[in-house]
Amino acid sequence: MKGINYILFVLLSVITFNASAVSISKFSATKEPTTQWLYAPTNIAIDANGIKNHQYPITIHPQSQYIISMPIAVVNYETIGVDCSYHVATQSTHPLMVEIIGDNECVDYSYIYAGTPNVELAMGGYVEGITPQSTFARFKFSLSVAYDETEIAHIDEVQVYGTLKEWNKRVVPVISHEVTTDGIVVKWASVTDAVTYKITYAEKSGGAEQSMSLDAISNQKEMKAILTGLKPETEYQYSVKAYNSAGVEISSSIYSFNSSAGVGQPLLDEAKVYVSAGELVIDTPQSCNCQIYSMAGVMIKNLLLVEGKNRVSLPAGIYILNQPRKSRLIVIP
Repeated sequence: MKGINYILFVLLSVITFNASAVSISKFSATKEPTTQWLYAPTNIAIDANGIKNHQYPITIHPQSQYIISMPIAVVNYETIGVDCSYHVATQSTHPLMVEIIGDNECVDYSYIYAGTPNVELAMGGYVEGITPQSTFARFKFSLSVAYDETEIAHIDEVQVYGTLKEWNKRVVPVISHEVTTDGIVVKWASVTDAVTYKITYAEKSGGAEQSMSLDAISNQKEMKAILTGLKPETEYQYSVKAYNSAGVEISSSIYSFNSSAGVGQPLLDEAKVYVSAGELVIDTPQSCNCQIYSMAGVMIKNLLLVEGKNRVSLPAGIYILNQPRKSRLIVIP
């Protein structure tokens, strides 16, 4: 009976979502995640075996436990759909909430899967027609309410789909670059249907434009290239272009870095960082990326900051706010 119910649920899901949608991320008890998902608050990378063996329980009491994805590029999708199946321990209603957390750590969208568990204590559903509000987003699953501290839900399967924009409406989503001893590593999220990428860069002061090209790699979520031979202590700007099989070009925005300091973004000593009303506030002069780690060295948040004030909610505790060449302790009372 359980197998029949599960097959029926899957068939209903397949019927519901848009047939033109493509897979963005998925995982189950038999399939490893196609993009990285974490089990919080431990921030352990989840795997199929852990789902199968119920190693990632979702609870509210005594502390919130949830599953969340790493940032996923969603800017090139017209709409998104999220399919989730999960099971519970009792016949009570167990509403599971999915939140889409976008730029500036804001919740762009939330939806609650509510209903009554069937005889196999299985629940779930599908929501579609979600319009992305950010360039990158994280998908978070948690219990929306709980009746007592013993309530537990277990994810069986998650699938995130998207309906792609037309090629000429897409952009190349750039990820924060890295500084290495070999040069500046520029990174971007792969663009579906791209066959070639071209990185164009030049000195901000007006130097000669340089470029390098590389082929797209099938099924690779992230691309990167190393820029070498740069002048020391020099400001550069760059963009990444993608070309489809017809040779039509789309591009990223223009970004910058310093060839010695490696700052395509302001360092945190150029931003105002403080705690207000129990939240971390980062007031930065331009968009940038940084990470927040626990004192144990586990990354808790990967922040894509926008120009101006960014408010970040964190539980009370001590954290490390990190950027290339700059780190500082943060205390949330």
